[in-house]
Amino acid sequence: MYFKKKDRFPRIGGSLISYETTDKDLFDSEVKITFDYNNVTLASREVKKIFSDFSYELNNATKRLSKSTGNRGDINPQTFIKLSDPGTEIKFQLLPDELRIQQALKPAISQIGEDGKKIMQGFVNRVDTGRMKDAVRYNTRARNGKYVIKIGWTELWYKYFGFQENGTKHINPMQSVLRTKLTMEPRLQNFMSRFIRAYRTGDGSFNGAEKVKY
Repeated sequence: MYFKKKDRFPRIGGSLISYETTDKDLFDSEVKITFDYNNVTLASREVKKIFSDFSYELNNATKRLSKSTGNRGDINPQTFIKLSDPGTEIKFQLLPDELRIQQALKPAISQIGEDGKKIMQGFVNRVDTGRMKDAVRYNTRARNGKYVIKIGWTELWYKYFGFQENGTKHINPMQSVLRTKLTMEPRLQNFMSRFIRAYRTGDGSFNGAEKVKY
C-alpha cells in the first residue's frame, strides 16, 4: 500500500503540516528486528507446528552452509525459527536460554544496527536538506527475554518523512523501510544459521557463538 488511508492528508505544498511530528504510527518509520529467547507465551502446540514448518527451510540453509565449510557439524533445526511478518518486522524465535543467548548475541547487535542504518540511508534517495537521510538511526534494547533492534527514524521524525515514505496521491512512495527489511532478511538468516552452528558445535557455553560476525 502506498498510504494507509486514502486522502488522509492534504498535499504538502510547503505547508507547515509537513513538519508536524504527530501520527508517526500511521506511517512506516522503522524496521524492527526481534530475537525472542523467551517463548513462554507460545503454546507448545504452536511452537511445534512452527518448528515443523520451518525445519525444511533451515535444513536447506544448513546444506548450503556445509558446502562452503566442508563440514556440516551438529546443527539442530529446532534451535531457532524465523517468524514471517508481512510488515516491517523481522522476528526470530529461539528456544529459551535467556542469559547465555543475550550474552552471545550482544557483540553482533551493533553490527546489525550499523548495517541496517547504512542500507536504509542508501534507500532514502530524495535529498534536499539531507535531514531525512541524516535522521536514520538505530537503537537496541534487551529486556524480558528479547533483544530488539529498531532501525529507521527512531528519534527525529517529521510528517513529510511519512509522506515521502508511504506516498500520497501526488507523491510516489520511497519505501525505504520495507526495502531495508527485504535486504536485511537474507543477511540475518545467514547470520543466525552460522550463530546456531557455532553454538551447537561448541561446548554449550556460547563461547564460539559470541565470535560469529554478522
